[in-house]
Amino acid sequence: MVQTRVFNAVTLVVLLAVSSLLSTVHGSNDPLIVSTQQGKVRGFFASPSIRAFLGIRFAESTAGSNRFKPPVELPAVPSSTTFNATSFGNVCIQIPSENVYSQPFSEDCLFLNIWTPVNISKPLPVFFWIHGGAFKQGSGNIYSGDYWVQIAQDAQVPIILVTFNYRLGVLGFLNDQMFLDENGKTSSNWGMLDQLAAFRWVKNNIASFGKYNSCTNELE
Repeated sequence: MVQTRVFNAVTLVVLLAVSSLLSTVHGSNDPLIVSTQQGKVRGFFASPSIRAFLGIRFAESTAGSNRFKPPVELPAVPSSTTFNATSFGNVCIQIPSENVYSQPFSEDCLFLNIWTPVNISKPLPVFFWIHGGAFKQGSGNIYSGDYWVQIAQDAQVPIILVTFNYRLGVLGFLNDQMFLDENGKTSSNWGMLDQLAAFRWVKNNIASFGKYNSCTNELE
């Protein structure tokens, strides 16, 4: 109960210090194609000065046999594989909300979104944004990442922004005796594990979008 109130009141921002020169880290002349450990992703220009990569899968589907289980890491794919990252992924199933109810819902919802400046010439912070909603509703899709990145650029403090989805409600935080461990503590905080999986994906792959050097955490 206390944990829910805390996460409903605060937003966790993770700053990853990143370095620059996109032509070096991409290994490609196309600024819209980025290599990750799970293949290449193709983004688009959200504006003349901002690139967007939407609906990038960071874990396997949590439907069917993966329901009520920790997120499953994605397998490696051939380096020649390219995924389109030009539209948001599904929103996680949740109670009705005006902000997200018009978007497709699915148990297959572990996707993240990345917005970056087109030209990166110095180390930048990466804001890893965990949406609120009392663990019952919300989505990383409802935030206008290009707007935030543009505001930061205008203020001469450019950033790379990451948002993502994680399981909610009973599918992400089911409190039932069948999921208690031998110490009587719950093992069913799958939504929290989704958050860790998203962070792990970013830590392992953000180099391709702007190459980090170190990691610090800040709670606002």
